[in-house]
Order: sequence, then C-alpha cells, then structure tokens
Amino acid sequence: MFKAAIAEKPDKNYQTVVDLFDHTFFEELAFLDFSKPAPVLGAIEADWSDYLLRECSQFKDSLNRTMEKYCLFLQPELIELMEEVINSPFLWIVFNAPVIRQFSAKNNTSNSYNLLARQEIRDLLKEYIQLITALLEQYNQRVFEDKQIKISDELWAKEVLPKIGSGRI
Repeated sequence: MFKAAIAEKPDKNYQTVVDLFDHTFFEELAFLDFSKPAPVLGAIEADWSDYLLRECSQFKDSLNRTMEKYCLFLQPELIELMEEVINSPFLWIVFNAPVIRQFSAKNNTSNSYNLLARQEIRDLLKEYIQLITALLEQYNQRVFEDKQIKISDELWAKEVLPKIGSGRI
C-alpha cells in the first residue's frame, strides 16, 4: 500500500519492518485511492479496498487458528497481544469499509475513495501497526534467522508490484 501511495521512494534504507512504519508511511497513505486496482495475482481483479479487506480477514483468521491450535503452548502475553490484533478498531473499520464506500457512492461524494484520508483513522492504523510490529518482533525472536520477516530493497524494484505511485490520488 505504501509503495502504491508514494510519489517516489523515500531516501531511506529500510532494513527492518519497524523502519517501514515511520511518519512518512502514515502521511503518504493519506494519498492512497482505495478504488484503484491492487496488484493481485491470477485472474482475480480487486481494488485496494477489496484487497485490504481480504488480506486483513485472512490474517485475522490465521491468528484465530494459531491461538486455537497452540493456546496451551503460548505465553499469556502473546495470546493477549494476538487478541488485541484480532479485536483492533482498525480492523473493524476495514471490515465495514464496503458499507462506507457504498454510502459515499450513493451520495456522489467522489469517484476516488480514501479510507485513510482522515487523521483519526490513520491514528487507529498506527495503533494497529504497533500491535503488528510487536507480534512480528515476538515471532522473529522465536525463529531461525532465515525464517525471520525482514524488509528487502528488492521490494522497491520496478518489476515488483505495486508500482510506485500506482494507487496515488
């Protein structure tokens, strides 16, 4: 989403997931048009709103399955963190975004659609991202280095979708 929302790659070397979620990340997401096509594989067509909804739903389901399967082996703090992610107010907004979009379309407010235009929603996203990064840190501490989640400069290559600015309003 960040790559699709920015006009050009920031002059920053992103090495960890936490590096990605800086002030620039949250400010630039205000320019993502959620009605523009998202880079999905295969014959499926989706805009950014549909893509975000599907990805958040799959992630939430995965967390639920993980807790069900491994709850006896997980530390209480980790279970609590996973529950906070699952019950995030940001996810509630994502899951209700289609209704919000339909309401906007009925009132002919605009052809573009930006879920993150309002600072209040970006603040909820920040809270959600803080939970996600805490969860990723927990994961990275528990797995071998080759299994850790990291940021690579390859993600910024022109051949790697989305293209820079492809979803910008």
